[in-house]
Amino acid sequence: MYSNLNSPEEKLAMIAALQVKAMKLQQIELSGWSRGKERRIRYREQFVDALCHELRNPVSGIVGNVELLQGGLDVRQAILRPCNSDDGEGSIRLSSAYVVLLQDQLAGDITSIDAIAACAEHMKTLSDNVLSVSKLEEGRVVLERVVFDARSTIISVVKMFSIVARKEGLRRSCK
Repeated sequence: MYSNLNSPEEKLAMIAALQVKAMKLQQIELSGWSRGKERRIRYREQFVDALCHELRNPVSGIVGNVELLQGGLDVRQAILRPCNSDDGEGSIRLSSAYVVLLQDQLAGDITSIDAIAACAEHMKTLSDNVLSVSKLEEGRVVLERVVFDARSTIISVVKMFSIVARKEGLRRSCK
């Protein structure tokens, strides 16, 4: 095929043409790879966005139910107060052993509900943060200053892990 190239100029021209063709093929290949990479990034962003929205729904349900449970605990505590009073005006009379048992159960319920609430709030914050990263990558984020309360954050983390710590026989303390 190339045997009829007699002069060095013709051979050089052919080599140059082949190199140009190879470079164009490489450019086309790289262009396709780049489009594929952009498409994969876009799909990842869409997946993360959808995942966060899907996480938010059950977390919102958890938060709502925790609020309902907390309200129920308040009612039970209000019922117990007259039982525990010394003025004799309580409409419900329970033995002191039952009152102590109910108070202990309420204290445990409060601890558990607080831990659930802290976990749910943490999950919500995580999903909000991932959504913020997606917005940041798309250039749609507005930064704002917020006050950070280290004490309440530490207390919240301790509450989140209090049930696990108790099961493992660990004591927790947060003052």
